[in-house]
Amino acid sequence: MFRNKKINFLVVLWLFFIASKAQVNLVVNPSFETYTACPTNQGGDIDKATGWDTCRATADYFNTCGTTTYFQIPKNLLGFQYPAYGNAYSGLITYDAGSFYREIIIGQLSSSLTVSQKYFISFKISRADSNLIVGYSTNKLGIKFSKIKQNWVSINNTAHYYSNTVITDTISWTKISGSFIADSTYSYLMIGNFFDDVNTTVLNHGTGSISYYYIDEVCVSTDSTYAANYITGINKYENNKSKPLLYPNPANDFFVVGEATKNDIKVFNGYGNLIDVKTDIKGNGCVIHSIDWLPGVYFIETKNKHYKIIINH
Repeated sequence: MFRNKKINFLVVLWLFFIASKAQVNLVVNPSFETYTACPTNQGGDIDKATGWDTCRATADYFNTCGTTTYFQIPKNLLGFQYPAYGNAYSGLITYDAGSFYREIIIGQLSSSLTVSQKYFISFKISRADSNLIVGYSTNKLGIKFSKIKQNWVSINNTAHYYSNTVITDTISWTKISGSFIADSTYSYLMIGNFFDDVNTTVLNHGTGSISYYYIDEVCVSTDSTYAANYITGINKYENNKSKPLLYPNPANDFFVVGEATKNDIKVFNGYGNLIDVKTDIKGNGCVIHSIDWLPGVYFIETKNKHYKIIINH
């Protein structure tokens, strides 16, 4: 009987091991949290995120430890955004109206892919909101795999997976997810727009000449559920037990911020300047009147959450 119990225990342990292994994210440093140095230079620094580099032009690295305003979080050269998780994210250009230009990042996998194995991929993107610089949004943002670490990848209108949807959202993070069957023992993945201008759909939003997206929470796994629901961990900017409500968004003359406890509510304009503070908030929050505000993006800060809101009149 002891022998049977031991065998059953070993079987359970083995099944647990197999299940755990199937859910492993193969992407090294999937949320760019680990780094060798803080970003400092305008025009690059993605190589300071462990396991990542650029393989076309000069993709960017953003971190709360950034030593210049160009690459700090949440406010930086390209806009205002908190990470989907943690303290960092990357960023790249998917289109340039002035020239044929693309930025593509390349990341290392913890182990090579297995030929004929189906893999599920996901990553999150958010369009940067500085309309003076980022005047466009595009589709075709996707993933391509490589057996070697490439220094320069060609734009040849192919990718292992890409999105045909034009992502315009600057408020929240949008997850792009899909699957493919490995046809080689790939050890690296690349993220960007691998399609030329003719095969890329472009929407104009402002005076800027480029389309730019922040990238976070990259996942490659053999488990579809794991990849679809992948998050690196609990976002310190999220608090599911005490989440304020903000509606409507976009807003016109007013909007509502709801909070479970009494907390000050701070309002910042698009330049990051504090323009209003609401104090002595009651249990159900408060109504904020925005009728006199100029149209644009504003940032709402409470004790537990940071929000973007668009004001339209």
